[in-house]
Amino acid sequence: MRRTPLSLLAFACFLLALPAVVHAQVNLAAGKPVTANSFFAGYPAANAVDPDTSGTAWNAGNFGPSWIEVDLGAEYLIGSFVGKAAAAPTGEISHSITGRRNIGTTLSLGSWSGTVGMDQLVPIPCSTALPVRYIRITSASSASWIAWWDVRLYEGSAPVRATTDTWGRIKSLFTGR
Repeated sequence: MRRTPLSLLAFACFLLALPAVVHAQVNLAAGKPVTANSFFAGYPAANAVDPDTSGTAWNAGNFGPSWIEVDLGAEYLIGSFVGKAAAAPTGEISHSITGRRNIGTTLSLGSWSGTVGMDQLVPIPCSTALPVRYIRITSASSASWIAWWDVRLYEGSAPVRATTDTWGRIKSLFTGR
């Protein structure tokens, strides 16, 4: 009987695991259709999913509650959300993430409460046993208008620890810049 070298088996295992690793690194929200319950003139919802993470933002034009919803185009198991807030002044706020399936079932994916200020990253781990297509981020009332420079959704956890210091590293993983 012929034996397969251990290095070949290890490489085969690596290749089998690769799609899961790649999916965890892809921002599923980038460039996708997006809607919101409101927006301030010149700050439409599409700005939250465009490639510019610090020059364009979605601004609800109010203190909330407000929501923004991304149509992923297909169903995915969402593992995490990372948003870059465009909020000033700094204040207390809570966010909840819900997902909706093609068949209309709505699922709670995660939530977060705390203090948020301008350019702060808000990572929210998400979990669901079922894939979802539409992701809604609902923000409660706050000290400032509800606004996001950027919203990102991943099948797995965020690719690097989500802190303000690492935002450039996260951006470079998806844009090559």
